[in-house]
Amino acid sequence: HYAIVNAIRRIAQGEPSSWTSMHVANALNNPNDAIRDGTLSALRDVYEVGNVQSLATFVKDSSKCEDCRAEALPVLAELHRQRPAWDGHWWGTQPVRSTPSAKSVEWAGTPVVLASVRGALTDKSPVVRRAAIDAVPITRDTNASPILREMFAKETEAGTRQSILVALAALKDSSASDLIAGVLGDPQKNSELLPDTIAAAGKIGGKKMTTALVALLDLGPGDKPFIVPTLNALGEIKSPDTVSAVAKQLQNPDEKVRAAAANTLTKIGGKPATDAVLPLLADSSADTRRLGVTTLGAFKNKSVIPQLLTAYADKETRPEAILALASTPDLRALDVYLDGLGDKSASLRDASRKAIETIRDAALPKLEARAAALSPAQMNSLQRIYDKHAKAQASPLFANSPTAKSTAPATYASFAEKSSGDAARGRKIFSDLQGVACIKCHRVGGEGGDVGPDLNSAGAKYNRAQLIEHILYPSKLILDGYQQTTVFTKDGDSQSGILRGETPDEITLLDVEGKKHVIAKKSIDTRKLSELSPMPEGLQLGLTLQEFSDLVSFMESMKDKPVEAKK
Repeated sequence: HYAIVNAIRRIAQGEPSSWTSMHVANALNNPNDAIRDGTLSALRDVYEVGNVQSLATFVKDSSKCEDCRAEALPVLAELHRQRPAWDGHWWGTQPVRSTPSAKSVEWAGTPVVLASVRGALTDKSPVVRRAAIDAVPITRDTNASPILREMFAKETEAGTRQSILVALAALKDSSASDLIAGVLGDPQKNSELLPDTIAAAGKIGGKKMTTALVALLDLGPGDKPFIVPTLNALGEIKSPDTVSAVAKQLQNPDEKVRAAAANTLTKIGGKPATDAVLPLLADSSADTRRLGVTTLGAFKNKSVIPQLLTAYADKETRPEAILALASTPDLRALDVYLDGLGDKSASLRDASRKAIETIRDAALPKLEARAAALSPAQMNSLQRIYDKHAKAQASPLFANSPTAKSTAPATYASFAEKSSGDAARGRKIFSDLQGVACIKCHRVGGEGGDVGPDLNSAGAKYNRAQLIEHILYPSKLILDGYQQTTVFTKDGDSQSGILRGETPDEITLLDVEGKKHVIAKKSIDTRKLSELSPMPEGLQLGLTLQEFSDLVSFMESMKDKPVEAKK
């Protein structure tokens, strides 16, 4: 099958004159599903004008099987434009998680493809019309917008109308605002359409869409399922005028609604949004206070540092406060960062280390004065921060260097190589969310995060010495697809993570906490691949020698055990 498909593809590419519309029509109209599917596979990504014209002719021919014509439309639509020429950079080895560059280069077949999809929108066959609607988000042909708006008023089938809304959202058709506002204005009548309509309103934006979405937030309990999507849509619009309506949802008893409201306020930003979140810090519920601290940290606003320092003094919000204060490095929070350097949590240590790196010149005198009281783990991290800092080499930070030997990677490597560990204890360490929390990023036995490689067969791929090295020196070898991208925005902010998606308008990064960050390309100043692994160095600092050995033994026991379907 593979050989035949590629033979047809080569004929279509190398000898297009021999691959006539008659061949295409006969193959795509064949009653044998396998022949039709194989032919479509052969025609994918064949950027030949003859190929496009043959597909377009077939799609238009009403004498052919309507299902067959509908099957050909997405293949034709994907030929709307070509990808830019390869720039020499690899985009990763995980197509499911990462996407190649968007198709943005027009070619000779582009007008044929766009005209064919537009023409199919008015086809007599409802099956073909539906396929054409679904093809519009692929082609992003804005000239299809008027046709889609007219179709929405005429079509009666709910699924078709939903597809039209999805297409209008993909085109960000501002002229569809009245149509969408009308649907949102009667949510009970249009309950089936509401999710797609809300999403479209968020994509299109504007005052009319904002007003219609805010009105949805006042609906009763029976409409609660739509509140979270509505908040998310308002987060895409980012209008300061919606702060008051969104802030009301911070008091909603539903935890998911509160989290969505906080996330939306974070996207809106500014003083009104900050002021709306501050009262959460005084709430009697620890969960609500944690949400408030995390949200304030996302604002990266130095004006709230005093409030965050107060939250740090609260045991129930201490971890969230450390992360929040580390997101906006400030000398006033130096004690907090030092506390974070000594924490068992790798996330807290890594965030604190990065915060001190940002203020290291101003912090050096204060750190030197406290050097004698610092723990070996804290000293180890500080020595890494100031390793190439000229003024620090003769300071107490390095004069006390022997005290940090017990936390050096070599010490842990030597112990783990000579001492056996307990795999059962190692599994608990791996899964402890308050400790090294490896499970946040890695999956074993069908459970865990997707930030890092699946470790279900780590013990079969690597021996004990190699596993030790991978844990202690994560940046020494970074697998393709797991390189970290750092983005610097025009407003001075930065974000690092693994590239998990890219469109012509935005990129999506996945950070070490497993959180997705969608960044508009127009806001990006520079982006670059980092030489550092997303996995933080110094993981051993939160573990005893025996705990580290236990963790290695657990990794050693991972030898591609079958994953239960229920997981």
